[in-house]
Amino acid sequence: MTSSGAGLLFSMIVVRVARAEVQTLQHVKPLASVPRGFLADVMEHHDCWGSDLAQLVIHANHPHDEMRRDVVLSTCRSACLANAGCRAWTCTPDSGGCWLKYGCQNGKASPNKVSGLVEHKIEHVQAPNIVDPADLAGVLTTQIVGGTTL
Repeated sequence: MTSSGAGLLFSMIVVRVARAEVQTLQHVKPLASVPRGFLADVMEHHDCWGSDLAQLVIHANHPHDEMRRDVVLSTCRSACLANAGCRAWTCTPDSGGCWLKYGCQNGKASPNKVSGLVEHKIEHVQAPNIVDPADLAGVLTTQIVGGTTL
């Protein structure tokens, strides 16, 4: 292996370690109810392998197993929707495990997992042409950065 190849291998390992350190295990309270149609496009028995952004544990106790499953899946999907970097999620409904993902390029069949994709909708807001100075009351007008007044 050439010295440049060794550097590339080392860089890839460092990136993987850095991403692993960013992941955190969070404990999450489940949603109170499941919105109608919220789980219509899930991928049963599918695992979006890798690309982990965060790992969650959803603590749901529901007297009916099917409702508990839907609550866990909905909570996992909601967590992904609430995270701007999340594009996919994978959940193990029996254990409450939920993984938020950057994407789902490495999907594979898995009997105990359910996955889904999310699309974040961006709203465009038209900035006003004229700003009333009264609307700027309390806004910082002078700021010093690095010894320079802005």
